[in-house]
Amino acid sequence: MSLIIGDSSALIALATMNALPLLSQLYDTVLVPESVYQEVTQAEKAYSLGLSQYLINARCDLTISETSKLLWLGQGEWDAIQLYQQKQADILLIDDQRAKRFAALQGVKMIGSLGILLLAKQAGLIENIFPYIQRLQGSGIYLSPDIIHRVLELAKEV
Repeated sequence: MSLIIGDSSALIALATMNALPLLSQLYDTVLVPESVYQEVTQAEKAYSLGLSQYLINARCDLTISETSKLLWLGQGEWDAIQLYQQKQADILLIDDQRAKRFAALQGVKMIGSLGILLLAKQAGLIENIFPYIQRLQGSGIYLSPDIIHRVLELAKEV
């Protein structure tokens, strides 16, 4: 049984790329802390309706609810890392670089939204990653050209 804990930025990226269903195809259980659910389902946020429908049964309360004491780490990121540890999850879905650095110091195993696309391609769930990246770029979400090239290289699409 594989368990993935999701954070806001990566979930929004996957929703933007119409790739949320890949999570359920790659992992047995997808969970998000309540703070992440609240963040991604705010009415004014893009893709909030799709995310609220996809995550409705993925909401999970933390056993101990602490407030992030790190000013540069958002509450959702903090809670996602805490939930990962409490549930002894297999992996944390996270895109924010600062949060990734902190999570790495905590021994957290991570994957980003583009890593999900790579896994999906390796599993034969999608044929090409490039169309997904184009959707993400078209939304205004920034991806560094180096990261795009590296992912496409790993996917054998360059």
